Amino acid sequence: MSESTICVSVILPVYNSRDYIQDAVESILQQTLKELELIVIDDASTDGTQAIIRQFDDSRIVFIQKEKNTGYTQSLNRGLGIAKGEYIARMDADDISLPGRLERQVAFLNANPDMIFCGTDFEIMGTPRKVLKGFFTHEQIITAMLLYTPVIHPTVMFRGDFIRKNNIRYDPSFEPSEDFELWVRLAGQGKIAIIPEVLLKYRHHSEQVSSKADELQQSNLRRSRIRLLSYLTGPLAGKEQEYAEMLFGSRNVNGKEELRNLFKWVDRIIQFNDTSPYFLKDLFRNYLFQLRKKVVKKSFLGRSKYTMSDIPDLLFASRHIKKDLGFWDGLKYIIKSIFFWRSRKEKNRFVHQ
Repeated sequence: MSESTICVSVILPVYNSRDYIQDAVESILQQTLKELELIVIDDASTDGTQAIIRQFDDSRIVFIQKEKNTGYTQSLNRGLGIAKGEYIARMDADDISLPGRLERQVAFLNANPDMIFCGTDFEIMGTPRKVLKGFFTHEQIITAMLLYTPVIHPTVMFRGDFIRKNNIRYDPSFEPSEDFELWVRLAGQGKIAIIPEVLLKYRHHSEQVSSKADELQQSNLRRSRIRLLSYLTGPLAGKEQEYAEMLFGSRNVNGKEELRNLFKWVDRIIQFNDTSPYFLKDLFRNYLFQLRKKVVKKSFLGRSKYTMSDIPDLLFASRHIKKDLGFWDGLKYIIKSIFFWRSRKEKNRFVHQ
């Protein structure tokens, strides 16, 4: 196939995927849109994956075998560097694209020239229902990204010329949430969307990268979300950077006064978004209140030790703190303080006998 006839380049990184790779490759080769290249990048598999890929006799497959394992993000970036298509789509080795997926996404991007990329809705294999979260427009998606990950990586299709012109690559320092970091970065450069149609069957299992490194993934997600928030507030520095880290859980709150200052800052950015909206107003307000509630619970219930002197902190806390903590968690906090105090008292009595 000549370069001029390639409509979509599909990037498919693989590593030890023999149980699923055949179905994944077939789902791309059997697309209703035929003008494609499938770039399969094997990260030095050792389980026979390469032999399965070689069985396919289709000139649209570009098969790259890496001599040593260099990681998922490096494979993605290598694919972006050689993709020739007008559009660039993503696919994972354990998922299945429905037959009309690529054709539908191309039609959507052609009809919406202001969109940098689009994802689709998806179905989780092995579950009886379709996953439909209701976040489809640019504004819905970027607001939802403050709490969720609404864009599923293997559903995405980019504009090839935008990727090449701006030398867009995944950031390896954000692996295993390199995709989310890219969505945040692109959201600062143009519009994104999700087509409200199930066009991919998504496999969720314990061997996925995101399941193995959850702690690192959450840390990277928090970094990206702080950057996303800065699209509203402007560059964050000093105390504002600290408040953003507290809000997203990257940094602990040190005392009641800092907690009150955090509340004031949250109120200010809500008011700013009400005046100059970047995020959806009601959804943004709701999400920030949810994040604030998590901070309060962590501050009161995530302590390593409790004392009786902690109880007045709650009793004389502001109305906002009591509301965010709630009755039952507040009671739990008081009980923990009492039991910790009693156990410490018993320990001291035993030591001095």
